[in-house]
Amino acid sequence: MKRICLIILCVLLALTLVGCSKNESSSKNKKPQINDNDNGGEEVDNTIVGLKEGWNDSNLNDKAEKFFLPYRIYLPKGYTTDKKYPILFFLHGNGSRGSDNTTQMNNAQICDTLLADPNTSDIIIIAPQCSAESMWVLHDAKTEGNYIMDKELSPYLSEALNVFDYWCSKLSTDENRYYLYGNSNGGHACYDLMSRFPDKWAAAVVVAGCGDLNQADKLKDIPIWIHHGTTDNLVPYETSTKMVDTLKKAGAGDNIILTTYEGEGHTIFGAVGLNKDVANWIYAQKR
Repeated sequence: MKRICLIILCVLLALTLVGCSKNESSSKNKKPQINDNDNGGEEVDNTIVGLKEGWNDSNLNDKAEKFFLPYRIYLPKGYTTDKKYPILFFLHGNGSRGSDNTTQMNNAQICDTLLADPNTSDIIIIAPQCSAESMWVLHDAKTEGNYIMDKELSPYLSEALNVFDYWCSKLSTDENRYYLYGNSNGGHACYDLMSRFPDKWAAAVVVAGCGDLNQADKLKDIPIWIHHGTTDNLVPYETSTKMVDTLKKAGAGDNIILTTYEGEGHTIFGAVGLNKDVANWIYAQKR
């Protein structure tokens, strides 16, 4: 009798072990799901969940990939993957460099102008900040005027582009509506990025910036609105007139607009950024 009981016990133990093994295997192969009322328990990308509607500080987003420079990113209200959004890549000037992830927004009035109008507010904005120890483009326009573009992007502009490309891959974006906007050295960076990746950008606004005239053939097909003050003593006004003349000769035609600010110096950033016509123009451009 004891022998029979022992056999029965062994069989039951074996069946229990088999059942546990199957459950463990099933658990290992099952994809994790997030259960909350907003997504109905469907699988979601945690990186996207890490962004809230409105402005986000990269330093506070522990779910996104980390880069060695800070940046801010704006997610439109009512963001949905059911539609594709344009992106504005805002590049500040040298006076806004640092590491506080705040100063780069001091002359980012264009962002406020876009977001204040419901006709242009449905846009993603990425605004990186360059270190005070470097620049987006490693040239001094005051002494050099128009310059010869380096063979490679500067380390900080390269990393800023990595941030841009990272979020383009994570968010629902319209590849035909990638916009550049740059103040001063950020304007240099706009020319630099357009020269290297002419098929990437739908349009650019360059404020008191300069670029490599030798890149005109790559720039001529991109709509560019250039703004410059005639008494600019940091980036000479002539750098923009030379660029316009060179682009026109290359066949740019109506793709190039130059707005001249008579008697104004370098700091025309607010005047340009608060101009609703500029915001409407860039939002309307498509590649």
